[in-house]
Amino acid sequence: MNKVEPKPSGHTNVSEQTTATEQTTAAEPTTGRRRHPDAALRIDARRRRKREKLLNAAQETLDERGPHDMSLRAVARAAGCAPATIYEYFDSLFALLDALAERPRSELRAYLAAAAADSTDMAGDLMIRLAMAYVRFARRRPKAFRLIFETLAPSQSTDRKPTDLHPMIESLLTAARAGRMSGEIHPDDSPERIAWGLWALAHGIATLRASASQQSSTDSDDIDVSALQAYVRGWMI
Repeated sequence: MNKVEPKPSGHTNVSEQTTATEQTTAAEPTTGRRRHPDAALRIDARRRRKREKLLNAAQETLDERGPHDMSLRAVARAAGCAPATIYEYFDSLFALLDALAERPRSELRAYLAAAAADSTDMAGDLMIRLAMAYVRFARRRPKAFRLIFETLAPSQSTDRKPTDLHPMIESLLTAARAGRMSGEIHPDDSPERIAWGLWALAHGIATLRASASQQSSTDSDDIDVSALQAYVRGWMI
């Protein structure tokens, strides 16, 4: 009869070793806390609310002090937080004001889009309608209009194009280029020159209308349209 030789002391076969390891692992408590799937969404929502609160405080401070007397400390005081908190959301005062100005820029884009939708296929008509939409936006929303320009300095934002900061120039450039392609504008004329010149004229009118105390009237609209038509027609073939 074969004798079963005893196993050497301290020896454990593979199956026994695996089982022991699994039992030990199962018995050991988990040291890391597993985050609930909705936790990240809640954190994002809190950050969005906090960012919105800071933007509202910045708007309140801007209305009280104006753009030239703005400071992160004043915004933090209005928001009820430490100035360092703002840096968790915005790199600088300029970045905060740039984000704040995105609100009126979006409004202005909506005005320009509505004007383009109502326009004919003629480039000259489109450019005049865009310019008048710009003037009406300034007249109806003077604070929003001033915010776009008084708080922004494009040279401080090297990664932004002028068309990003000023929706008007992009819209006018598109219309002027279309006019040259359709033959309404002479092929040797520069769409950039036409668009920037029209924007300068529209901006001057808009600034005057935004600072005027009187309400909009049909007479003032007619005067504005006449001035814009005189400029645009000078470029038409």
